[in-house]
Amino acid sequence: MSPVESVLGFALAAGMGFIFSLLGAGGSIFAVPVLVFLLHQNVSTAMGTALSMVCAAATVGSVRHAREGRVVLRVAVYFGGGAIGGAWLGARYLHPLFSEKTVLMLFAGMLLAAGLRMLVPQQEQAAEKPIDMRAGMLVPCGFVLGIVTGLIGVGGGFLIVPILIWAAHLPLPKAIGTSLAVIALSSLSGALGFAVSGHVNAPVLAVTASGAAMGAWGGGAFVDKVPQRALRGGFAALALCVAVVVGWKALTS
Repeated sequence: MSPVESVLGFALAAGMGFIFSLLGAGGSIFAVPVLVFLLHQNVSTAMGTALSMVCAAATVGSVRHAREGRVVLRVAVYFGGGAIGGAWLGARYLHPLFSEKTVLMLFAGMLLAAGLRMLVPQQEQAAEKPIDMRAGMLVPCGFVLGIVTGLIGVGGGFLIVPILIWAAHLPLPKAIGTSLAVIALSSLSGALGFAVSGHVNAPVLAVTASGAAMGAWGGGAFVDKVPQRALRGGFAALALCVAVVVGWKALTS
């Protein structure tokens, strides 16, 4: 990496980490396009490196949220346990079955889904409804999300948060904090699946992971201060624009 690329990668990763900690989503969804189109990594290496970066950011962010009581450990263990198996399967065995063009198209579709999902108002879980911590519900959900993580290199936070609200009855702040703990586990498993095939760039990872971790720690301090509606709207607009660019690049490559 050149000095300019290093500074750019660090700054962009810090911004992604900040948003990631606020929303519990958005880390690798934006990291992969940055690594592919700005830092010139191939698709598989970008996804493996992005998951490694997201693991660092999610770990730091989840620690920050846990200190504020926003991580439900038992839910994270059940959901994350299922996600670990699914992410390894997706990264190690399913991802190699697809061409780079197909993976980019799938990624663009995921970006589109993420953007549209953020336009739907997030409903708070009723306070009187008890948290549901059934392994029989959470482990299978985590496994399916883990497969998506490993296959196309995304943490899946924009899906995990609403699932935790629906399946575990978590209020939004705890769903965001718990999703970061889940993503730390699933992204680690997925990153290892890519790493054993040589698809993690260590120098790029060192720069982006440090920036993402710093941004995630800072974002945790603002989770109750930044208007979620405005943040989600901005995320949606950016995700939809990037989805168009990635889809177009995949079709014309």
